[in-house]
Amino acid sequence: MRATGASCRRARSRSDSSEFFWTVTRKLPVPLTTDEAAAETRKLVLLTAVVPLTQEVFEAALDAVLAYGLPLWDAEIFAAAKVHHATTVLSEDFQHRQTIDAVTFLNPFAADFARSEVLGS
Repeated sequence: MRATGASCRRARSRSDSSEFFWTVTRKLPVPLTTDEAAAETRKLVLLTAVVPLTQEVFEAALDAVLAYGLPLWDAEIFAAAKVHHATTVLSEDFQHRQTIDAVTFLNPFAADFARSEVLGS
C-alpha cells in the first residue's frame, strides 16, 4: 500500500505475503520454485511494514462487503488501505487500475504494469 502525503511508506496486510507466495508459485506463466518464492517473499517482507488487522479494519471490511460486494478477504485488504490512508494497493485480486473510494488497485502481474506507477520515476 502506498500512503498519501510527504511520507510515502510501503505497507502490507499480513495476508498479502501469503497471497504473493501463492500467486508466484501457481499463477505465473512460468511459476517460481518454492525456494525462489520464499526468497522473493522475504524481500517483500523486508521492504514493507505490516498493517495489523485491527477491529477497526475488520469493521471497515464488513462495511466494504456490504457497500461494494467484495469478498471478505479482499475487503480486508481494501479496508486496511483505507483505514491507514493508502492510495495504492498492489493485488492481483482486483481489476487492474480499479479505484474504490480513493484507493486504486494495481495488478503487479498485469502486462502493462510498471513499477514506476508505485515507486515513482
